[in-house]
Amino acid sequence: MTREEQRDVALVIERLKQHYAQLPETTVTAVVTAVHAKFRNVRTRSLVPALVERFSTRELTHLATA
Repeated sequence: MTREEQRDVALVIERLKQHYAQLPETTVTAVVTAVHAKFRNVRTRSLVPALVERFSTRELTHLATA
C-alpha cells in the first residue's frame, strides 16, 4: 500500500465518521479497515479507496439502521 492510498483511506475514515456520527468511531474505523483488507491483493490500487468507501458505506448504513 502506498502512502497516497493510506492517506486516501484515512480520509475515507474521517468522512464516514462524520457521516455516521451516531455510530462509535471505533466501529467506523473497524469497518473501513476490514473492507480495505479485502482489497489487499488487488493489483490496480488506484480504485481501492473509492471501492473501500462504497462498500464501507453500505455496511455502515446497514449497521446504522439495524
